[in-house]
Amino acid sequence: LNIINFLADRVCFLNKKIATFSSGGAEAKFASFLLSESSRLNDLSFTVNFKKTAEVLNCARASVYRAAKSLEESGYISINERQIQIINKEELERISK
Repeated sequence: LNIINFLADRVCFLNKKIATFSSGGAEAKFASFLLSESSRLNDLSFTVNFKKTAEVLNCARASVYRAAKSLEESGYISINERQIQIINKEELERISK
């Protein structure tokens, strides 16, 4: 039973990663990444390293910054230096699909 639970958790994790990589533009990928991190950490506020995030998402760092700025201007997230707080999780879910 423990092995089945472990494998089910890994399958869910990998499905989320596939969704992140197959998202449309940088904004959708970044939104999906934020939701994934929020779920992993069980918190709506966390620290993000934009350089590493760009590498994970296979995007240019400038694209990740633009996506973050766009999401912040829309009121979906709040950015204070490297600290990101998710304000509107439902809209991020909509964007990431």
